[in-house]
Amino acid sequence: PAICYFYNDLWFNIIGMLKRDGVYFYCNLSSPYLYDGEAIKYIDYDLDIKVFPDGDYILLDEKEYQDHSRQMNYPKEIMDIIESQREELIRRIELREKPFCLSDIEQYYEQYKSLTKKWGKLLRLLHTAIKMTIVGVLASLLASLLSVNYSITAGIIAILCINLNKRDSL
Repeated sequence: PAICYFYNDLWFNIIGMLKRDGVYFYCNLSSPYLYDGEAIKYIDYDLDIKVFPDGDYILLDEKEYQDHSRQMNYPKEIMDIIESQREELIRRIELREKPFCLSDIEQYYEQYKSLTKKWGKLLRLLHTAIKMTIVGVLASLLASLLSVNYSITAGIIAILCINLNKRDSL
């Protein structure tokens, strides 16, 4: 799982990736986010920082940033903002401020597990109901296209779906 942090007042976003050997962070230097009612949007300025579970970090894609800043003629004030935000991000990493101290990410992950446990059965039932509805629609379409009995077509499709599920779960 991953937990994403988007800020409307900072020029970076952070993705905390929970892996078996610890939490890795991938930080994008970007414009502050905008939510338009459908999606989170921001401008990615290529510079990234990868943070390892032990707190070490590396700066990524510096050449790409330099190339794009020339090609797209980034204004000096944007480049100054990106540089100051990179310094701020590195400061937060080195001081292990949130989310790099892990307290937030552990709390959010526990909430996720709790919700998954609470709602998991309901989501599985919903998933099954959707699959059954799709089987019914396919059976109706095939029955009308092939001029055959609906129940025979539904049975064949259901058997195919069960076989697909068994194969996918192997």
